[in-house]
Amino acid sequence: SPEWIVEGDIKACFDEISHNWILDSIPMDKRILKEFLKAGYIENYHLFPTEKGTPQGGPISPIIGNMALNGLENALAMRFYSRSDGTIDKSHQNRHKVSYVRFADDLVVTADSPETALEIIDVIQAFLDPRGLKLSEEKTLVTNISEGFNFLGWNFRKYNLSLTVTTN
Repeated sequence: SPEWIVEGDIKACFDEISHNWILDSIPMDKRILKEFLKAGYIENYHLFPTEKGTPQGGPISPIIGNMALNGLENALAMRFYSRSDGTIDKSHQNRHKVSYVRFADDLVVTADSPETALEIIDVIQAFLDPRGLKLSEEKTLVTNISEGFNFLGWNFRKYNLSLTVTTN
């Protein structure tokens, strides 16, 4: 089983995501989507317009976050599961033990080595660039499974031969 984990943290995902990318890529009524993105927010009776990002806590924000990351699994597969003819074959080409899980702006990717984990980070950042997003250099970590990692409020760690999961 994989011994290395990339804990991905997208820096200010909901604050920085590109409106142009959202409008060009999210499959819904563009007029309504644009109104939602440009609506701004009110604080102390003052309207603050939004020029980028999506309101964190807004009902559509997690959906947009998930849609922004749609395709990342394919980008990882193209790098780590491709045959010589360019086709993706996950059943036979998993020598780097790359598996990917995400929810909204949180993601975890497994790897066979720290070197593969660093390659994974490069693939993720190249995928995020057109969306106006960046991985946080401070919070994106490469961790050995024996040290454990946190994901969505749970801590995962391998002790000897068994995986232990606890809440934070």
